[in-house]
Amino acid sequence: MSLQILKQIKTHTLGHSEKGFSLPSLLLGSAVTLMMVATGGYGVARMIDVSTTANAKSERRVELDRALAFFEDETRASQSIIQDVSAISNVPAEFTPETTIGVANVQRVLMLQMAEATEPVIYYLADPADDTWKGPKVIYRWGPDLNDAGAYTNAANPGSWSHQPLIDKIEVNGTTPTCPTGWNGNGAAGFYVCVDPTGKIAQVQQTGRINKVLEQTDTYATNSQMAVRAKQITPVAYTPQSGATFTENNGTIKTGVNSTMRIEIVGGAITCGAGGANIPTRADLNFTVGNTTSTQTVSSAAAVHNWDNAPAGTTLDITGISEGDISSGTCNGSYTEANSASSSPQVIALQNGDTVPNYVPFDNQTSLDSYLDSITDANGKVSLAGNEVVFIYELGETDTSSSAFDMQDLVVRATITPTVN
Repeated sequence: MSLQILKQIKTHTLGHSEKGFSLPSLLLGSAVTLMMVATGGYGVARMIDVSTTANAKSERRVELDRALAFFEDETRASQSIIQDVSAISNVPAEFTPETTIGVANVQRVLMLQMAEATEPVIYYLADPADDTWKGPKVIYRWGPDLNDAGAYTNAANPGSWSHQPLIDKIEVNGTTPTCPTGWNGNGAAGFYVCVDPTGKIAQVQQTGRINKVLEQTDTYATNSQMAVRAKQITPVAYTPQSGATFTENNGTIKTGVNSTMRIEIVGGAITCGAGGANIPTRADLNFTVGNTTSTQTVSSAAAVHNWDNAPAGTTLDITGISEGDISSGTCNGSYTEANSASSSPQVIALQNGDTVPNYVPFDNQTSLDSYLDSITDANGKVSLAGNEVVFIYELGETDTSSSAFDMQDLVVRATITPTVN
């Protein structure tokens, strides 16, 4: 009897039946719970992936940019860039990475001939030499050792040169870039170099691999154009007379004594848009003596105008003109011009010791560096005689941030020599 009473009390006190959930209810609840956990887990994984990828891309960009800066520095200091790196005749006998450091699948990509070295510096792709460096590929450098000042320490002894890893996690998949017409291409998808026909300019592209969560991967690519600057230049001998023989002030030349004035078009390149027709250019030479101004025109590369006896006090400003209206899109029927005496950023006057501006040529045209190659020293500075001035013009674009603003549409050189009586 007492047992029966206890059972009744328990039932009424708890307020529910002792029966549990049914099997279908448990299965349904488990499925819902699993779905919620899976959805939440995916969201967390996605957030981690986005954050990790952003950080990894930032790190890769810094690493790849540093490698590009290293390439650029050594390229500028070189005498020339070897065009065909696959030719066995270009490979030094001392270059043996397979046996020296035990790497496999060696592929030469960039070779630089240095003035002070007997053999070229070689940048190449290969498998990682050990577990310290990560694949798929690593970019190595073989060349003279560098001291803290960046100078070579054993340039004349290639047998003592070392193989140094420069950057790892270089991609192997993907397509190689397309080089401009006439340029040589060397390398693979992750490290590719295009060399111009003169062996003075190189376009370099690197593609680095980014390791993401859950064994996924991504890539990040960087590219740059670099040019050779190392030269031995001897300026034309020039001994000025006492007093100012001429001045250049804000783009205007003024003779201090009777002088010979020689004005030459060095070169230039401008087209009607990317891949368009070449646009003719000319230089109008505005000579002023007293109150009288006369204009002479030179209109083709290597064209020269000489004035053998310009009086003291003669002034000269030069107007660069492209015979086509770029802004209208027709590229004919009108003119675009810039005058050296104006304050326009489309004209720059360069004298001895000035730094050559760094502009990438539009649409793979001839670069400003190439036009000034014979008068630019290893530090990127103009090496001119004391009686010379070079004017460079941009005649197709006024927006200085545009890729078409390359300051090589017209290059003019003026030489002012005092007349010897």
